[in-house]
Amino acid sequence: MISQVFSNGVKLRDYTIDDLRVSLVWRSRCFATEADKKAWHNQQHMLTVAEVLDTLWADLIKRGRVSSTTTRPAPLDLALLLLDEYVYYPSYFAVKPWIPLNYCMLKKRFPGYLDWIMDRIC
Repeated sequence: MISQVFSNGVKLRDYTIDDLRVSLVWRSRCFATEADKKAWHNQQHMLTVAEVLDTLWADLIKRGRVSSTTTRPAPLDLALLLLDEYVYYPSYFAVKPWIPLNYCMLKKRFPGYLDWIMDRIC
């Protein structure tokens, strides 16, 4: 086991290295001039995490996903709610991908049966 996930003090699940996939995102800012770069760095106000979460929570209320009287959930539950609301995955039929599923997970789902081929492509 390499990681445990908790919500409100209750252990939800243990994860091993095989359960995890890592994605990295690099966000850069490009500026036309040195003056633009300095103006960006000299901004008086950068949003705090609390301000961002307050804005997202207000939007969830506006969209009717939560009531204005609802207490904001624990961080993990809030993250899952935000993912459900703002992260859209296209349906299989809309995209028609060449490989529509994560076939590499079949090896975990049916151990022993597909190892010989999955070891070659995953």
